Amino acid sequence: EFSVSAMRAASPNWNFGYSSQNPLTVEGDTSNFLSRQSKTGHNLFARIPPDGFGDREQIWSGTNSRLQCWRLGSWLIDQDIDGNSATDDFRLDVLGQTYAAFPALPHQATSEQLVDFWVGRIFGRSLEAAQRDELVDFMAQGNSPTLSLILDGSSSTAIAVRSRVRSLVGLMFMTPEFFLK
Repeated sequence: EFSVSAMRAASPNWNFGYSSQNPLTVEGDTSNFLSRQSKTGHNLFARIPPDGFGDREQIWSGTNSRLQCWRLGSWLIDQDIDGNSATDDFRLDVLGQTYAAFPALPHQATSEQLVDFWVGRIFGRSLEAAQRDELVDFMAQGNSPTLSLILDGSSSTAIAVRSRVRSLVGLMFMTPEFFLK
């Protein structure tokens, strides 16, 4: 559920599946993802019927499972597909969705706008004011939360803002609210 929720919220930007049927060849990213997924303790199709995976919170919120989900989320957020940071082609298309939400060129938004957009996208509801304020403070990095942040360009400031947006989404994936639906 963590993986599907993260990918649904932030739109995967990689090939999942098989690159060839004869011989059957799994895409490298798929193999890497499934390996990371298995470490969470909730392998796909691994629970034997008739009971399936449990529906109690304790089963899903153990420390090892939580830690491995955080690692999986970090891999999805931070892994640059081609290894070239100038292309912004990460496993999850956080930046593409952010650009689409704020289409005016140059792409810009305030810390508050960015947080509100991603809170709505990830949680589908508002957060408590204190939680929202912490996320806004993280995004603002000591600046005014109403200051317009420019996402475009190759300046060190724009690169830092883009990185912080991806980190913001990753941080939201680590919250208890994201784990418990």
